[in-house]
Amino acid sequence: MICMMTETMFKDALKCACEVWWKSFDSVTLKPLSEKIRDAKKELKSLKERSLDAVSDFKELSEIKRSMDVLKRDVKVWRLELVMNAGQGQSVRDAIETWLCPEALTWEAWLAGQSMFDQLSSLDGKRRPPQTIAQFV
Repeated sequence: MICMMTETMFKDALKCACEVWWKSFDSVTLKPLSEKIRDAKKELKSLKERSLDAVSDFKELSEIKRSMDVLKRDVKVWRLELVMNAGQGQSVRDAIETWLCPEALTWEAWLAGQSMFDQLSSLDGKRRPPQTIAQFV
């Protein structure tokens, strides 16, 4: 039973660690790309509306079309980059979450001999640590 608990705790700890770094990965890597794509789409929409208003001005229409083409290419590149980054991040996450530590399965006897609470569990670091869950709570 403790062996299964150790394995579950180990896997849960890896998942929790991945949740922590994924938030940073998302905010630093994925979100800026998503925002670039979103902003470019807004700009494309605005340019499209301007192109409808500038029907008679060939020079302005040409400039708008050129800007739209550049934005469309940029969006395509950013989407590809976003998909690649997300995929690579997910691959790392999957590798971490599925990592096995056979040694952890042997920790049962060692863990069973450890006290449930240590000096860090003390209220002020000077008093004795709690001996029961009720004291801890």
